[in-house]
Amino acid sequence: MEPVILRHRDAVRQSLTYAAFAIVVNAVIITAFLLPMPGYWFTLVLLPVVVFLVYSSLRLATLKVRVDREGVWEPNPFRLTYVTPWEDIAHVRKRTSSGALHTQFVSVEIVHTDGDTHEVLALKMQGGAAYAEPTIEEWLDQIREAKKAAR
Repeated sequence: MEPVILRHRDAVRQSLTYAAFAIVVNAVIITAFLLPMPGYWFTLVLLPVVVFLVYSSLRLATLKVRVDREGVWEPNPFRLTYVTPWEDIAHVRKRTSSGALHTQFVSVEIVHTDGDTHEVLALKMQGGAAYAEPTIEEWLDQIREAKKAAR
């Protein structure tokens, strides 16, 4: 069985957007220090913003789930280090949840053989997006097919 990589279809674009914002904010800080601008030390307040944007960019670029013979591998936080073996998975299903400001999210939920469940956070997206439902269904089908092939 070939490993299957599941990832958000806009992950690369969003990662590049965060990186571009980090470059712009960093350019403001550097420009303030290179030019004799009054209050240039206050631009250092923006450094945590740059750190957050760089972290978010790297996180989005590496956010993926791998499905192979061993089970479902999830990122934690940058590497695929957390695996749920097929023996522990009873089935997978779509999960709908609400976020802040009445935002709906859809994701993949793993139901374990002992009845516990956990949400695969790397496969979570806004429910209002036109491609959200078909993408979740495609991911569920791929996980189910991989489980059958691993038996």
